[in-house]
Amino acid sequence: MRIRVEGPRAEVEQALTRLARVFTVCSVSRFYPHRGPGDRGRVYVEITPPATSPDSKGGIP
Repeated sequence: MRIRVEGPRAEVEQALTRLARVFTVCSVSRFYPHRGPGDRGRVYVEITPPATSPDSKGGIP
């Protein structure tokens, strides 16, 4: 599964840390800055979902 994470660099880094707690992170792209001033940008993350979770009911909520 591929996910795009966008926001200020610090928030993107925090989101990557949180994703790694739940999913197996296969790869993370470099940080691509958005055009214009500021520290906003995006990364692309490839993850593998966990095989099962204790509270999983087998569907998308």
